[in-house]
Amino acid sequence: MAITVGPINKTADFASLTVWLVAVAGTAILALIIAFNLRERRKEMGILLSLGEKKHKLLGQHLVEVVGCAVLAIGFAAAGSQFVAQGIGDQLLSGQVSSARNSAADQGPGQDLTDPTGGANKEDTPEAEPIDTIDIELGADDIGAVGATGLGIAALATLVPGIRVLRLNPRDILTKGD
Repeated sequence: MAITVGPINKTADFASLTVWLVAVAGTAILALIIAFNLRERRKEMGILLSLGEKKHKLLGQHLVEVVGCAVLAIGFAAAGSQFVAQGIGDQLLSGQVSSARNSAADQGPGQDLTDPTGGANKEDTPEAEPIDTIDIELGADDIGAVGATGLGIAALATLVPGIRVLRLNPRDILTKGD
């Protein structure tokens, strides 16, 4: 028989949803920033294209610039992520513990807070220790997965606006103005 922990599962589902929303919003925001940057550099790209530079090389240059910044950001994030994750985990756990205590206090006296069943069928349920500490460990796999996602977002946010700008020919870029 598997015991499910409702509040922790809800927190995990909420965290997963939040990660996806942040990834989508981050991609959109980063794409807008890069599109603005590419627009500022249109004249430079028009001149380079008119001199014979290949479009894929220009797009590759922008991609290398963004990926370089992303690698630095991922490195700084990896350095501080353990401390931040532990602090957030401790806060989430203390919030769940205080919530459980408050709901137990609202149900009235005589209930054992360490009893997950609320006192029903004492003989049938095993004793469970309440969780009061949580140890969060971020491994290389976790950092790698987040880093790969970040690099994917950076690449997507660079390629989408970059392809749109580089569809124009050099003459249109130089004569169109701002």
